[in-house]
Amino acid sequence: MDRRQFIATALASFACGCRARAVAAPAEGGCALTGGQLAKARQTMKRASAFGLAGLEKQIFSNIVSLRGRYGLRPGAAFIDDADQLNAYAVPEVLVPSGEWGGPDGTLLLGRNLFFREYRDALVDVLPRARYADHVRHEHGLNSLVIIAHEFGHILQFKNGLKPGSGWLMEPHADFMAGWAIDKTWVSALFGDKEKSFENAVRLVFSMGDTAFDDPRHHGEPEFRAAMVQAGQDARDLPVAAAYEKGRKLLGLS
Repeated sequence: MDRRQFIATALASFACGCRARAVAAPAEGGCALTGGQLAKARQTMKRASAFGLAGLEKQIFSNIVSLRGRYGLRPGAAFIDDADQLNAYAVPEVLVPSGEWGGPDGTLLLGRNLFFREYRDALVDVLPRARYADHVRHEHGLNSLVIIAHEFGHILQFKNGLKPGSGWLMEPHADFMAGWAIDKTWVSALFGDKEKSFENAVRLVFSMGDTAFDDPRHHGEPEFRAAMVQAGQDARDLPVAAAYEKGRKLLGLS
């Protein structure tokens, strides 16, 4: 199956079945937070991840800086305790207004356990095939990059007037924008195993099944999410406003 057929099949699958499952998702699913959840998250906010891993924080901050440039937005960012359910969130509230991690365009709330897991698993996966840990961290940050780019997509939605929890279609639209945002040169070295395509690698990001970020009840099926990221990649040469509109029309997001 070629790329276009894959996307068409995934979209057809979405129309036939994924929407029904998504409608039944709990209101607090996906990347939205209720008022009580936001208040709880704010109590655990930290600039550092609390794991003492400078490499992890350096990687995440580097991704944030790159995506700020791509989206033309500067959300603040902080780590939160996600021990109850591994996830990441975006909120329109300005919770980190100043400093290099701060910004006026809402806030990224990064689950420290989620990002530690991604960092740890990447190292475990590739250390036997690499000589230098820094080299590995640079090459294998796709999971974290996709997650952060997805949350930037929600920040862009807020800037365009959507409210948190405005409907499940915000999730695949954020996946589309994540695909648009990712410059393949940032992760070109990821594919040391040459049989892996970008599309297959992204599909794996959504197939872990043990975090809220990749829970199909909240965000959609892995195949559909990968198709949306790939569709965004196909639109990567568009300006941000045009890409946003293309993704919106593709999904029927009002």
